[in-house]
Amino acid sequence: MERSSEDSLDSLPSHLQRCPLTPSLSPRKRTTSQTKTEPPLLRTNKRTIYTAGRPPWYNVTGTTFTEAFVIGLCGGSASGKTTVANKIIEALDVPWVVLLSMDSFYKVLNKEEQELAGKNEYNFDHPEAFDFELLVTVLRKLKKGKSIKVPVYDFTSHSRSKEWKTVYGANVVIFEGILAFANKELLKLLDMKVFVDTDSDIRLVRRLKRDITARGRDINGVIKQYNKFVKPAFEQYIEPTVQVADIVVPRGGDNFVALDLIVQHVHSQLEKREITVRSALASAHQGQPLPETLSLMEDTPQVRGMHTIIRNKETNRDEFIFYSKRLMRLLIEHALSFLPLKPVSVETPQGAVYEGKRLSGSRITGVSILRAGETMEQALMAVCKDIRLGKILIQTNHNTGEPELHYLRLPKEISEDYVILMDSTVSTGAAALMAIRVLLDHDVQEQKIFLLSLLMAEMGVHSVAYAFPGVRIITTAVDKEVNDQFHIIPGIERSSSSTGERYEAKSYTKRLQKELTTGPQMLIVGDRAVNKTKHFFSKNTKVLCFTNDMVSNISEKILEITAEHPTVKSLVIHTGALDVVKQQSEVLKRDFNDLLNKVRCLNTEVFISGPLPTVRRGDERFSRLLMLNRWLKDTCAAQSVNFIDNFKNFWERRHLFEADGFCLNKSGVISGTAISGRTLLRTGVKVTMVWTTEKKQPFSGWNTFIIPPPPLPAASCAVALTSRRPMSPSLLQPWKSTGVNTIIL
Repeated sequence: MERSSEDSLDSLPSHLQRCPLTPSLSPRKRTTSQTKTEPPLLRTNKRTIYTAGRPPWYNVTGTTFTEAFVIGLCGGSASGKTTVANKIIEALDVPWVVLLSMDSFYKVLNKEEQELAGKNEYNFDHPEAFDFELLVTVLRKLKKGKSIKVPVYDFTSHSRSKEWKTVYGANVVIFEGILAFANKELLKLLDMKVFVDTDSDIRLVRRLKRDITARGRDINGVIKQYNKFVKPAFEQYIEPTVQVADIVVPRGGDNFVALDLIVQHVHSQLEKREITVRSALASAHQGQPLPETLSLMEDTPQVRGMHTIIRNKETNRDEFIFYSKRLMRLLIEHALSFLPLKPVSVETPQGAVYEGKRLSGSRITGVSILRAGETMEQALMAVCKDIRLGKILIQTNHNTGEPELHYLRLPKEISEDYVILMDSTVSTGAAALMAIRVLLDHDVQEQKIFLLSLLMAEMGVHSVAYAFPGVRIITTAVDKEVNDQFHIIPGIERSSSSTGERYEAKSYTKRLQKELTTGPQMLIVGDRAVNKTKHFFSKNTKVLCFTNDMVSNISEKILEITAEHPTVKSLVIHTGALDVVKQQSEVLKRDFNDLLNKVRCLNTEVFISGPLPTVRRGDERFSRLLMLNRWLKDTCAAQSVNFIDNFKNFWERRHLFEADGFCLNKSGVISGTAISGRTLLRTGVKVTMVWTTEKKQPFSGWNTFIIPPPPLPAASCAVALTSRRPMSPSLLQPWKSTGVNTIIL
């Protein structure tokens, strides 16, 4: 069986004319797709920021027109299916690619089956071990572009985790598993079927290495399970399915010719599925009466006066913002009157009973269509207390003229909420249609969606009402005309994005691009041991200290943490020392395996910082930390995760520890920071560090210990040297000759 993988999305900004799958383009040991330049998206399973947009996957009626192209990868256990999948993702020149692993769909074992699995007596390679009903349902929804929830299977406890991964629809879905071709319903969903053929001896060696190091099993149990279940299952259920394959790939990920052919075929199929939406909307529904689902605010003298001010091109920014806020507030108040209310009786302070109304149903959630829709959020929050907010960034592709989905962040469990969808202006309705389609794909009910806009064109009103007749459309005014550039006439601004720029003085896209380029490049996450390190790194590094967190706590929040820091390229995690106190080695190993399975699929270079040796804290605690360090070192090496061996660097160096023998003192923190920096540099990661020295300490003695001497890897490194005493030019000369930027503060 292949290891379970996080769903991965990526694309490359290069053209198909180059040879996309040459060995020189895949030098990094990562499980997610990479690019030679900046990746077009940054992803975790909690949040995704896209810099390449997804084109429409629906027609003018709002129904799904283009289904995702599904590639099925089948092959024996440890044949290299995940490697082939990642190589395909690396070469595809399309955004929004999802990798779905069959390993996530093992059935939940009962107590008797759990005992058999613990003795290596349960057959995980038999078709009965998989939940094909759930698998078919999930893949069918994913093919239609809908969001899905994927179970997370724990191979140590042979059970499903409580939290399931949420995955959004994509242009291409890659589905891999040992029995990917064993179910007739599954075969109907696959547009291309690829069989990965690898020699049985190679597969056995890979399986031994994986199950022993990553899943904590002994060699005798692995061999016994292979001979009793894996090999017979391959011969009986897997190998015969090669007959239904469209392409057979010998040697797995090393067969670049076969992978190139697969990529070219996928591109040709995607080109045939391209559709246009905006031009079709512009020519439809002309001359028809306004729909009944439209609610137009009464054109009172007050509303007319505010429109006069915000439409006037001579209005200064302060007045534009002030009267826009007033109008937005009135629009929100008007929209809330359409929410279902139920009668309720309350007692007044005077003891009397008052018959009133209260919201009937679940919560209200606000979703803004960026960029300009974000300007309406303040008015919504002023009216609705503690409302949850989501964001959808949709922009026009200047080459095709079509809307593209670039960014998506919705609150959890939104399917039962009343959703107020906000955009400042709606012209053709193309962006609104895409945003509504996104909400529907997240199982929000059409009747619970309210589209709010300061100004709409008749064309946009008809487009939304025709495609989604259950959506309530609410606006302050409707203009009749749209020009050749799809701008509303007379309108408010040259375009809807201009409204946001005038309101905020800086567009959301510019802020998002700034977030993608100016945020921290390195993130250090850990327990109290990392707290003091924040003083020894530059602004390019962020340190998050969770004082009392154990491995399981870090594992639960690590994906959400990395999602909030999309620019991070290097992630250092230091945890585990607090878990040793519990003296539960197997539980600790299971928690670490869960953490590694999560971080290894991030689009970052991951470093596990090993435990620190203790000083004068007892032999038992020291020995447990030493055993943990050895196990972590071997496990990280087997899973191609970088490891920082703190035991090796701090053994018998009592002068670097506090009096408690557990925490590092200032000198120890500086040394640890330097050691981490050296490890990062050796892997080619660009690092910016600030080295500081005490006034009485001789700086020259640090040249060979803290600052790694030249030569450096190919990646450049900016080193800022801070000292309270003059530094000799000869100290810096070796660095200047290497081309490294050396800054003296």
